[in-house]
Amino acid sequence: MSDSGSTVALRIESPPRVVTIGLGRHGVREPVEQWLLPELCSVHLYDYRAEVRVDGVVHPIRPGSLSIIPAGTPMEFRYRGPSEHLYAHLRLPARGPAVPAPVIQDLGDEAAAIRSRLTAVITAGSARRSAELWAILWRAAVRGGRPDPAAAGDHPAVAEAVAYIEANLARTIRVDDIARASHLSASHLNRLFQQRFGSGVGHYLRRRRSDRVRHLLTETTQSIGSIAASVGIHDLQNFNNFCHAWLGDSPRRIRATSS
Repeated sequence: MSDSGSTVALRIESPPRVVTIGLGRHGVREPVEQWLLPELCSVHLYDYRAEVRVDGVVHPIRPGSLSIIPAGTPMEFRYRGPSEHLYAHLRLPARGPAVPAPVIQDLGDEAAAIRSRLTAVITAGSARRSAELWAILWRAAVRGGRPDPAAAGDHPAVAEAVAYIEANLARTIRVDDIARASHLSASHLNRLFQQRFGSGVGHYLRRRRSDRVRHLLTETTQSIGSIAASVGIHDLQNFNNFCHAWLGDSPRRIRATSS
């Protein structure tokens, strides 16, 4: 939890767009640095001791601390020597309900696992980066003392499952794979999806695939075969059937009528 109790309101009903992610090295020449990201939220995972002043409030930094600093918020870091941290700069959705998360919190035993996940996605594609950061933001909100997420209809396993789906649409995945990634049984996850989205996991997966297919057919010149592969359907006849079932027509006709 944050030592000061300060919180940030996160709009994370849909995935963030990760603008950049990497390893920052600071405190080498200047013991004090001031930052302002006018339009981007920043997420830092620290491996050192220091202080950060966020919008006038001083927070101690310790190894394993995670900070989430909203766009347009002044930051002043006071280092005690060379200091490295993992960082990500995100563009969060502009609309939607907001959930509170501490500006800074101690991840404890989870820090090493989250550090590994962030490090792994530095060179990953944009979809995987977005999915991982989305899951981390939800975990930070839940760990930070939100009311019971199951009662609010925002169970963290749902966020994990949705993030997994978004990162793996190009693969042939099953409901059991999604449930395993969210650490629940398939039946339990289906019940949570019914509560949250009004349909089961399999229906949600097919709907997200159809959303992506419609976008790629109508907004890009990507080949139909490539589009099919990008949503995990490698047989063109199966893809044609999928488009008829979910979009109401063949992929060629959908593309032709959009031009």
